Amino acid sequence: RLQPDSDWLFETSVRWLANNDRADDAVSLLRSRAVSSARSTWSRDELWALALAQRAQAREAEGHPKEAISDLERAIVLAPRDPWSRYRLARLHAQQGSAEQSLAVLDEGVRLAASDPEMRYVQGLYLASIDDYEGAVAAIENIAANDRSEAINELHARAQIEVASASARRLKSAGDAEG
Repeated sequence: RLQPDSDWLFETSVRWLANNDRADDAVSLLRSRAVSSARSTWSRDELWALALAQRAQAREAEGHPKEAISDLERAIVLAPRDPWSRYRLARLHAQQGSAEQSLAVLDEGVRLAASDPEMRYVQGLYLASIDDYEGAVAAIENIAANDRSEAINELHARAQIEVASASARRLKSAGDAEG
């Protein structure tokens, strides 16, 4: 029988709310409960980051990018090695005209989690989205081949093709189509 003050029940409730379009309810639940142990602090930070990231997604969908950015910035403080929150934050910054901030968010993620293939992947994905294919290739080449997923390999191949195409266009416009 579950106790009302069960950590497991609390965490499960917050996760369910956050993952079922009820992030505001998850945030309210988190606010209502005090931290009871060191494990709870770590778990609570993770839960807050999840709830804030989900709320950011809802706020973005509702057309409130600045509020979404605020939530994602708070989520990243709580979970600094979360590559997808960083990717979404970078994308939102870019949409708001702050390309430098976008790159800084991703660069910081790579500094914190240089060996995480997902972090390098989101960096490459973002760079490809802004047509920096050379940067995307470089980001992916920092991932060991055996750590690359199919999606990472596909991005790498697409970025390499774009780099080769750009090089061919430059050579052709310079009058040296033969190379």
